[in-house]
Amino acid sequence: MISIKKVESEGLFKSECQERFKFIIGDYATYNQHYSITIQQDNLKTEIGLQCIDSGFEPQAELLNDKLLVGAGQKFYVYNADGKLIKEYPNGFIFYQFATKAEGILVVSELSVMLLDSKTFEIVWECNVDGTITDFDLSHEKYVEIRSGRGDTKKVCLGTGRLI
Repeated sequence: MISIKKVESEGLFKSECQERFKFIIGDYATYNQHYSITIQQDNLKTEIGLQCIDSGFEPQAELLNDKLLVGAGQKFYVYNADGKLIKEYPNGFIFYQFATKAEGILVVSELSVMLLDSKTFEIVWECNVDGTITDFDLSHEKYVEIRSGRGDTKKVCLGTGRLI
């Protein structure tokens, strides 16, 4: 089980919480939001610090094949159990959500949708969208439905990354 809890002050994050964290994800900035990610497996509890910009979206974390996937602020991260960074995808725009699918790891951000291979974490395809994605639906098996600020709805094929 994974839980994410906001740490209300930077001072608390730096002093009291850092002693408990196995490692910290993200780079320091004065405008960051701070979080504690707790992973509970059997009788083992691991706490990880997270610092990221406040994007208006809650950070997301999930374990997949003993790898920690984290989406927060403007980035998507993949870490191993020892805290070694495997991959980091700095998008330069706001991360929205990710989902594990049969095809791989689907990552939706402000301007694009991308699919990562679930073993190598390499980009399988990326679909950049004209305009800002304002809403999306990941529940479909064959495509992702996205809506832009202009009100148009598009579907991105999970197999190819092409608009359908």
